[in-house]
Amino acid sequence: MNTLTIPWVQHLALAADKFDEDHWRLLDKVNSLLQAISTGNETQVLMACSSLRVAAQEHFAREEAQMHALQYRTRSGIANRTYSCSIA
Repeated sequence: MNTLTIPWVQHLALAADKFDEDHWRLLDKVNSLLQAISTGNETQVLMACSSLRVAAQEHFAREEAQMHALQYRTRSGIANRTYSCSIA
């Protein structure tokens, strides 16, 4: 079975290793979700989706905290958004 995955490519890299590592981990979670979807196993899909949701919330909270520390103005609080996973 061939599973579609998204490779990390160098042009996705930023000048900040800390953020690159975080983005690489998020991409890994996305790929885990894609792999779970390819199995057709609903439990695996929900677990992978939940893991991605938590990782995304934590990631955006860290980015928002960094932006606040740098006094960067935002129009909305990304970290306050809610995410849900469901199988239709």
